[in-house]
Amino acid sequence: MVLSMDDNALSQSNEGIVVASFVDLDESLTHTSMLGNQLAEQFMQQLRKQGYSVTESKATGRVTITERGDIVYSRDNRTLRQGEYCCVLSGTLVYSPVGIEVNSRLFDLQSQAVLASASTVIPYFVVSHLGRLE
Repeated sequence: MVLSMDDNALSQSNEGIVVASFVDLDESLTHTSMLGNQLAEQFMQQLRKQGYSVTESKATGRVTITERGDIVYSRDNRTLRQGEYCCVLSGTLVYSPVGIEVNSRLFDLQSQAVLASASTVIPYFVVSHLGRLE
């Protein structure tokens, strides 16, 4: 899907792209799943492989050493400062009879202008190993 997005839009700015979790297309647009989080992780990897700057939004800025391991990520509520990124890549998940429709968008957070978009359908048998999808 990254390859089908407009190269000019993706490379528009020197600041990094933030990739957010993909959410279910419902009334709240706040529900995500293992698939929504995994898609965000994969988009981050693919953007970097294609040479785009990506900002890690879950990094804490420190290493916390615990009995379970050395942790650098967190899902604690916080807001990224303007200037840390140029735009956001995220999208919605639609559960159709044949599979999950993934609609991705790269947009400027301030103006809300959509800079690039792509979509595909992932058949259910491909994501069945993720367990509960909703």
